[in-house]
Amino acid sequence: MKKVFVTTFIIAFLLTGCSGSNTTTVKNSNQNQQTYEPKETNVKLGKEFKVEVRNRSGEIKEKIKLKVDNVKVESNISPDQKTNEKYDFVGLDLYVENIGKTETNLFTVTASSFSVFNDKGKEISSSPVISGDKVTYEPAKLRPNGKNEGRIYLSIPKGEKVSEIIYYNHIIKENSDKFVFKVKN
Repeated sequence: MKKVFVTTFIIAFLLTGCSGSNTTTVKNSNQNQQTYEPKETNVKLGKEFKVEVRNRSGEIKEKIKLKVDNVKVESNISPDQKTNEKYDFVGLDLYVENIGKTETNLFTVTASSFSVFNDKGKEISSSPVISGDKVTYEPAKLRPNGKNEGRIYLSIPKGEKVSEIIYYNHIIKENSDKFVFKVKN
């Protein structure tokens, strides 16, 4: 009898939690909390610029200096000939320095942080090249004053012309500031 009562009680408790009328009200202790509106900034290749990584409410979580340089579209960097026939590769030199007071996230600057666009403003389908002899940048957490540098590559369809590169400072691009580089062909 006890088992039936306990089982009935558990089922009733679980069903109550699944009912369609959730009336739980969460009170926000900060009624005037603002959400951060991402911004877009034009930056120059070869010039250092400061990046602040923020959470959704706008609180600064990380501060870095970043420089992107030596952008080149290259061919035949893959050991696989079929890949080389299908894709070109956009190479970028990266220089990163943590200028904040806390450790940076592993994903603050990776090849996935970048998107490439053609002269019509259309995003070019690209994928990070994560290994190979020419890939020398390794994403890493950086302690305050820590530095990291190296070269990354993005594969793009053969023959595409890159006119812009955008760096996104957040893993969720919709929440990210955009840093736009113009590329001369």
